[in-house]
Amino acid sequence: MDQGWAAVIAAGVAGAVAVAGSFIGVWVGRWQARDQARIEHGQWLRGQRQEAFVSLLTLWDEAVLKLEQRVLSGDDLTELEGLARADNLAYDEVADDVIEQMRAEIAPVLLAGERVTLLGPAPVEQAAANLLSALQDIAAGIGMQYVEPGTDPHNAYRAAEAAATERRKEFLAESSKLLQTAPDVRRS
Repeated sequence: MDQGWAAVIAAGVAGAVAVAGSFIGVWVGRWQARDQARIEHGQWLRGQRQEAFVSLLTLWDEAVLKLEQRVLSGDDLTELEGLARADNLAYDEVADDVIEQMRAEIAPVLLAGERVTLLGPAPVEQAAANLLSALQDIAAGIGMQYVEPGTDPHNAYRAAEAAATERRKEFLAESSKLLQTAPDVRRS
């Protein structure tokens, strides 16, 4: 009977170990699947961020070039001032048309900025917001040519342009820092 009990106990222990091993295998499998999903999501997010950052900078540079082409020269300013004195309605139409064109040129950049905001993280979001604000300041500075004829409209534009150069450098630094930092492999 001692051998019978030993066989029963051995079978019971073997069964318990098999059940425990199954539960441990399921737990480890889920843990590995969760880790793999986290890693794949991190890689996907990193790629999306890179695309968004590059797209924002490309569109921003294109918009700045288009806006800079709207800066009036001395002769153009004189002609605009004459139009303002001669025909206020025609002057207002020219100003409204230029403002609408500038809004259209900025719109794709604002959309790209929203994508950066969606993808984060916070330091890059803030740098992108500053970059977009600087672009709007450039447009406002250029728009001053049409709002206040007879004054030096380039002061606001020059100040905005200098600030925009710094905002672009800040965005580039923040986005580069993020993309050049190796992912954290610790479990969260």
